[in-house]
Amino acid sequence: MSEVSKFEFGDFNENSHSSWLRGASQTMAVYPKQLPPAYKKCDLMGEGLLSVKDAMMFLGVCRQTVYNLMDNGRLPFVIVEGLRGRRIPRTVLRIFAELM
Repeated sequence: MSEVSKFEFGDFNENSHSSWLRGASQTMAVYPKQLPPAYKKCDLMGEGLLSVKDAMMFLGVCRQTVYNLMDNGRLPFVIVEGLRGRRIPRTVLRIFAELM
């Protein structure tokens, strides 16, 4: 966990997949539909979106663990129409890491 605390979101500002969404008006769906209480009063999209690979690096876990957390409803994610894969809001990762 000490490695995770050293991570800065700024590391992904320029190279993140979230830059694909700038200026785009696309349809997004947030999952799970019933958000866990820790995320309900947050602006989930305010800090942008990250790929599963970026989430792996931030949390210091493997790809399958990130997918398991999403599938179990512990890690909310977004599906953006027109893009492959799931995206995880930066806000979600920050809150999740604080709760770990």
